[in-house]
Amino acid sequence: MITRTFQVEFRNLDRLHLPPRPADARDQLMAVLEALVQDYGPEKIIAFGSCVRGPVDEHSDVNLCVIRQHPPGCTHPGLEADPCAGKVKPRISTDILVRTPAQWESARQAPFGVMAEVVNHGLILYER
Repeated sequence: MITRTFQVEFRNLDRLHLPPRPADARDQLMAVLEALVQDYGPEKIIAFGSCVRGPVDEHSDVNLCVIRQHPPGCTHPGLEADPCAGKVKPRISTDILVRTPAQWESARQAPFGVMAEVVNHGLILYER
């Protein structure tokens, strides 16, 4: 059981297709989201992929796109996001993609690749 000490209001969680295991997948995901908001400072968190479009199975992960301005000296933003999410020791697998606000706006103007999936089908879970 994850103990949550930081409360943030998220949206669209009821629209996600979460893996059947662990049984508390929603709580596990909320703990990951709260850790990202508290320690990573995202402007927006968007779920995409099979957790939005389905179907999922016990091997599915939750794909998240985190929109955040990278601080000076940040050379590997994705590598910094993973430890924030991992600090809660979740039993749900997540795959975190990090983009700057400028990259997000560019993707919205001309979506391609994985960002087309985020732009066209993603669900906003958090927005500052």
